[in-house]
Amino acid sequence: MRPQIVGVAAGSLVEPGLGSLAGWAIGLGSGIAIDYLWDKNRERLDRPAFEAANAEALDGTIQEWSRAIQRDLFRAIDVWFDDTRSVVVEHKIRKKPPTG
Repeated sequence: MRPQIVGVAAGSLVEPGLGSLAGWAIGLGSGIAIDYLWDKNRERLDRPAFEAANAEALDGTIQEWSRAIQRDLFRAIDVWFDDTRSVVVEHKIRKKPPTG
């Protein structure tokens, strides 16, 4: 066989494999680069809106928790004072000197 024919045969066997591998590597690299750049740009553009939405949600959560905690705390304080008043009144009634 002639060397040209052997070269053509070897090239046609090797080229599809190496070409596919190179295409896969280039496609993967460009896909990762495009995705990274797209996300960085979107993060830069959307960051203020994201922070504002999170700050608003956090403020709402804090206000709701404060209302709930204050309501429960005031209820507990009222019960505590009522119990204390009843104990003090009961204690005073018991120590009251007899009239007569």
